[in-house]
Amino acid sequence: MRDAQFAFFERVRGHGLANETNIDTWRKPYPQNWYEVGIGDPRGQILLQVNSQTKRVATQFWIGDDKDLYAKLLAQRGAIESDLGFDLEWDERPDRKASKLTISRSGDFQDETQSQGLVEWLVATGDTFARVLPKYLGTAEGLLEILMPQVHGQELANAKSAPVRQDLTEITESSAVAKAVEEFRALGRDAFLKRHGQHPSSRYFADIDGLHVDSKPLLSVAYGYQYPDRGPLAVRDFSGGAETRRALRRFGYELIEVPAPPAGSAIYYGEVPECPAGTVFKDRREAYDAGVHRTTQADIAGQADGTQSICLSDGYSDDKVQGDLITYMGFGGRDANTGRHIADQKLEKGNLGLVENYKLGRPVRVLVRESVLTGKRSDTAYLYLGLFTVAGWSWGERDEYKVLIYQLRAVAGDSLVPGDVADALVRGEDLPTQRRSSSVNRIVRNFDVAASVKRLYDNTCQICGTRLLTAAGPYSEGAHIRPLGVPHSGPDTLENILCLCPNCHALFDGHALTVQPDGTVLRLGESIGNLTVAAEHRLNFGHLAYQLEISRATSSHANTPTTARRT
Repeated sequence: MRDAQFAFFERVRGHGLANETNIDTWRKPYPQNWYEVGIGDPRGQILLQVNSQTKRVATQFWIGDDKDLYAKLLAQRGAIESDLGFDLEWDERPDRKASKLTISRSGDFQDETQSQGLVEWLVATGDTFARVLPKYLGTAEGLLEILMPQVHGQELANAKSAPVRQDLTEITESSAVAKAVEEFRALGRDAFLKRHGQHPSSRYFADIDGLHVDSKPLLSVAYGYQYPDRGPLAVRDFSGGAETRRALRRFGYELIEVPAPPAGSAIYYGEVPECPAGTVFKDRREAYDAGVHRTTQADIAGQADGTQSICLSDGYSDDKVQGDLITYMGFGGRDANTGRHIADQKLEKGNLGLVENYKLGRPVRVLVRESVLTGKRSDTAYLYLGLFTVAGWSWGERDEYKVLIYQLRAVAGDSLVPGDVADALVRGEDLPTQRRSSSVNRIVRNFDVAASVKRLYDNTCQICGTRLLTAAGPYSEGAHIRPLGVPHSGPDTLENILCLCPNCHALFDGHALTVQPDGTVLRLGESIGNLTVAAEHRLNFGHLAYQLEISRATSSHANTPTTARRT
């Protein structure tokens, strides 16, 4: 099926390159049921889709997390459909973040008697979307055509040639660039890009005293600081090459290229350009060559200071999927022939790297063999799920030996939801097109419980007695004793939560602090005092005993020699 999808979209791409003009970039297709083209606006993209189950094809404008934009377009529905020349299906999807505008028709893309007509229809409708929609998304050229409908012929051409679009030469104040850089530092990259609706750079960055800042978003936001009445400059209105380089040099900064990982490189964090979530590889060699998982044997690609990617294969039965959560076992201590554990796992190399990712909030790429999701060993292809964060880690026990257990959660916007993918594969359906985490099977924290324990202790740490005062008032954190989710299944109740300061919370979650059933607090095994427990706090000391157990890194067989490792 996926070979057929890839071949079909190769034909779509070839026809688009040869015949259409409004879509600037026709990217390399992947073996999946959609093909994405951009229109220079980060708020949405055009998807060309095929469905082998319903035997239909569709062209869709997919709007990300922006219900206001959907409402804006809906208010102009009559004009938009008139300009397009066809009616659309409007779907706000109120229970989801994304919304969509769609036109579809019947057709079996695998039927050679129909396929060429479907190729031409998808390309034509996609190009029409790219011609019409920018007018209604708020671009300068589009506003001219909407606000000046009386201008015709040469008058309209003259109006378009007027200096309506701004450019980088108008950024003259170094303070505007400095403000944008300061905001980037304060918010962090992800929050900065999200606030301003910008796409991350894949190759070119501004070098700001060793800090790599996405070049076009930086200049776009700086423009908005200098001209607040105009707002950020649309990135589609300037190039990311020489024009951006000249603008940065005016303020003493250089444009540098950070390319995709070369063939021999293994240390590369985050997304891989031109390789979106949902990409399918026939084997691990293909995933290696693409830069997704830079080892063909080991399931963890990383080292002690960080892990870049992991692979879920059939070897570890404890690797499980639940909604947008993956439970993953570390490497080592396992006999490759019997599958049984013969030694304790160690917190070293890639295992320690995953803990570093957890501490830094750094995402990890996740590759999975399809058989893990379907339960069918005959499904040997590998699927790239996208970026995941390490939500937690702990020690567990298998075959009487200590093992490391990690919980990874899908990053919204940069991943497929593994539970949804598993369901689709089992049912024989096409992979879901959306790449935002859904709410299906998600563990939802009860924040009222955390608020209650903070009030009970007046934001005073139960371990060290610290009460932090900030400009916004006292600050403390609610720390779950028995972790939520698979495999711990801790309850989100007052009996399973402590009021801790940030330092003690980090040490508690990092298994450096533990509490014995009698209330004695241990730091790396050494007693440092007693846990403060209010009479109204009906703490379940069984959860504390559980936390103590999963924090122990050594089993009774710790001295058993072995060279086994996860491969």
